[in-house]
Amino acid sequence: MIVAITIKKKVVVTATDILQVNNCINGFLQCLDEGDGKGMASLFAENGTCEVVRINKKFEGPKEIESFCINLHEKFKDTTHFESNPVITFNEVHEKETRAVNRSYWTGVKEGVIISYGIHEDTFTKDTKINKWKFQHRIIKHIWSAR
Repeated sequence: MIVAITIKKKVVVTATDILQVNNCINGFLQCLDEGDGKGMASLFAENGTCEVVRINKKFEGPKEIESFCINLHEKFKDTTHFESNPVITFNEVHEKETRAVNRSYWTGVKEGVIISYGIHEDTFTKDTKINKWKFQHRIIKHIWSAR
């Protein structure tokens, strides 16, 4: 996969930063396909949120995100999800804090047929206690769905 990276201002970004953000983006869908709610929740900051525009719902914190993953996996058990065309931008929000944002496309495939696709819009923050990037907020938008 090719990842487009944009760096604004003089922000120091390492290959590890880029890899961690990319792994969050891809890990989200792998956790969904495997029904790994705890794994998905671990990709988010403690107060992180995941918003699904189509159903007008926002899930906040580890318990709600874990439950969201398990419920969605049950609903789409035989579906495989793919992430494509991520564009990650790192920028300084405050003097001492760097944020990353992403906009990418997702696709749901069942039995070789695309059943839905849409856009992910993400904000990431770095958990300085463990030196790891995590989702602060993910917005899931549906462009088209067979349902």
